[in-house]
Amino acid sequence: MDLRTYTNSLGMTLTLIPEGSNVMGSLATEKDRDPDEGPRRRCTISSFWLGSCAVSQGQYQQITGKNYSRYKNPDLPSSMLTRNEALAFCQKLSEIEKSQYVLPTEAQWEYACRAGCETAYCFGDDPALLGEFAWFASNSDTKTKPVGRKRPNAWGLYDMHGNVWEWCSDLWSSLGYPPGDATDPIGETGYTHVIRGGCFYSEPQALRSAKRFGYHEGNRFESVGFRVVRVIDPAYL
Repeated sequence: MDLRTYTNSLGMTLTLIPEGSNVMGSLATEKDRDPDEGPRRRCTISSFWLGSCAVSQGQYQQITGKNYSRYKNPDLPSSMLTRNEALAFCQKLSEIEKSQYVLPTEAQWEYACRAGCETAYCFGDDPALLGEFAWFASNSDTKTKPVGRKRPNAWGLYDMHGNVWEWCSDLWSSLGYPPGDATDPIGETGYTHVIRGGCFYSEPQALRSAKRFGYHEGNRFESVGFRVVRVIDPAYL
């Protein structure tokens, strides 16, 4: 695939995610599957720009002047952030860039993570290969690691598995997804918000492409960060 990237004034690299569709959720036969990963449904996704990496501490501090992360280094992912703080970062970045930046929906997130693949991970089903793509319990020394140091997925995205969980814009429901196909869906039912991707102390089960977790928007934890979407909208060109 011919990858198209864009670097904004903050030095953040974003990758153009092409319009397309995928089947969201996990097969009933997938190892370690959770009930909220279904029912599977085909989702059509409009194209969008997605941060090639999670937002780093250096980038977050450049916009906000703050750094809440436990392990401090400008190249580490920004963490210990509430969802509202991630949203406030997006708003300030939008004002600076004159483009609309938001959190990804979980449909966008999973579509981008899979990069055209329907296996448990972006590279297949074998967790023995995770060390090439992810920081997790087996190789992280229980600390966050600099973003973008492992292999990217087929669409040039780094750390979609592991390092830090990533905030999404959707509400999370333990009942799973509404049935039926959808176009650019966003979860609007639930009492917590979705985080995706697993983190530096997760076991392989939590790093699967379909794994989803509900997290309270006001919580702070060292394992939760975010990446941004730049919306493709003529009003912001």
